[in-house]
Amino acid sequence: MVDRRGDDAHVFTTKRSAPLRIHNWRIREFNKARTNAGLDGTGLTPHKLRHTAASLAIAAGADVKVVQQMLGHATATMTLDTYGHLFPRPARRGRRRHGHGPRKGNGRGTRKAGRSEPCALNVH
Repeated sequence: MVDRRGDDAHVFTTKRSAPLRIHNWRIREFNKARTNAGLDGTGLTPHKLRHTAASLAIAAGADVKVVQQMLGHATATMTLDTYGHLFPRPARRGRRRHGHGPRKGNGRGTRKAGRSEPCALNVH
């Protein structure tokens, strides 16, 4: 696709070789695909798919640096600021593994009552 194109040429363009714009792509391609898949009315957007891809990668055990590169984040800190709650917490597991159970009698470890553990597939 890039043969005989300049170094600054766009790889993906419209039929008329104009730069591909997210708004045009979304209307012409994404929305049609969402409709064809029977997903209208679900609120599905390209950005939600991005979050889902990141969440699935984390759930599959991807390292924070891999997720950072996949999303194009400038730093791993940026990735952790957004998705840190989805990464495993080794300290919590280690405490339970070595016989140190919940600290308080609420049956939920150190979490406050009423809060649930985040699911690896939750998206923002």
